[in-house]
Amino acid sequence: MSLASILKDTILPYVKTIGNNWWLGFVGYFAPIGPLVLVMVCFIMTDFVIGCLASYKRVTAAGKRWCFYSDAAWRTIYKFGFCTMAVAGLYVIGNDVLGGDFGADRLPNILCAMVCFTELWSFCENAAYLSGSKLFLWLRQFTINKAKRWDEDVAKDMEDLIKK
Repeated sequence: MSLASILKDTILPYVKTIGNNWWLGFVGYFAPIGPLVLVMVCFIMTDFVIGCLASYKRVTAAGKRWCFYSDAAWRTIYKFGFCTMAVAGLYVIGNDVLGGDFGADRLPNILCAMVCFTELWSFCENAAYLSGSKLFLWLRQFTINKAKRWDEDVAKDMEDLIKK
C-alpha cells in the first residue's frame, strides 16, 4: 500500500468533511441570534412594502407616473445586511469579549429593538399618509412638534456651550 493510497483512503475523506461542513459550525455559533434577525427581516420588509405603497400614492397624487426604482430595494438589502452584521458583532462582543458580564449578552437584543422601533416608526408615518387616520395624523403632528422643540432645545444648549 503506497503513501498516496493511504492518504486518499484515510485522511482525504476527513479533510473533505471538514472543508465541506465548516459553515455548520459558523451557523451553529450564530444560531442564538437567528430569531432577532428574523424579527428584523419582518420589520424591514414590512416597512419596505408600505413605503413603496406610500411612494406610489404620493407620486400618483402629484399626477406623475410611478415606477419602481431598484435603489430602494438595494437600500433595503444594505440596511438588512448592515443590521445583521451589527447584531452579529454585538453578539460576539457581548458573549466572547465581555463574557456576558453586566448584561452584555443583551446588546444584540437592544440593537434589534432599536432597529425594529425605527422601522415601526417609519411604518406609522407611511400609514398616516396611506390611511389618513386621525390617530396616525395626530401622532405624526405630535412627533413633528416634539422633534422641533427638542431640536430648538439642543440648538440653544449648543449655543450656550459654545459661548462658555
